[in-house]
Amino acid sequence: QQAPASDEVSLKELILKGKDWFAYLWGYKWRILLAGLLGGALGFVYAKYFTKATYTATVSFTLEQKGSGGAGALGGLASSLGLGDVGGSSSGMFGGENVLHLMKSNRIIHQSLKEAQVDLKGGHLLNAYLKNHFEKPLKEKKIELFAEDLDSTTFTRQQDSLLLMITKNIREGQLVAERQDKKTSIINLEVKDNNEEWAYLFSKALVKNAIDLYLEIKVGKLMR
Repeated sequence: QQAPASDEVSLKELILKGKDWFAYLWGYKWRILLAGLLGGALGFVYAKYFTKATYTATVSFTLEQKGSGGAGALGGLASSLGLGDVGGSSSGMFGGENVLHLMKSNRIIHQSLKEAQVDLKGGHLLNAYLKNHFEKPLKEKKIELFAEDLDSTTFTRQQDSLLLMITKNIREGQLVAERQDKKTSIINLEVKDNNEEWAYLFSKALVKNAIDLYLEIKVGKLMR
């Protein structure tokens, strides 16, 4: 018979303590409200003026199914972009999951960064990236923009290191190439950046250079 009484006393104590805490906090209600409003205002100002928006450019395409007689993922993509029928086997470096790794390879990323862009008035995406992400080092002259006419054979050690660092940053933090889900053959290629135009142009350049590599290898095989 003692357990219920003990439980009842414990519940009463809990309720009383809760009332005491509520009364204590209520006495500071205006301070708590002011602190909440101030924190919200500071968060808004920080998000509005001290952080940059992130834009995502997305390209979606479908992998050819095995035994379809198609040209694999990039063959299907090339055809969908009006580059004609580039049929062949879907096996090899351009078939299946390999296309996901190809899109994120050093070769494709480097080529895409180095290409002159009409939308950038002949400039290339590498310098545009530096202006977007390395503004302070550029102002302090710790690094310099690359020449408009890029020739990797003339790069200094610093330029080689900078290009590799940028490539790593893009591959690990800004570029996603993956299946939409395990049950479909749809591939999503996403490029994220704080510059909307750069993300869009770089996603286009990635696809173009991947297709160019595909066509180069296919034509080479046909010429043998």
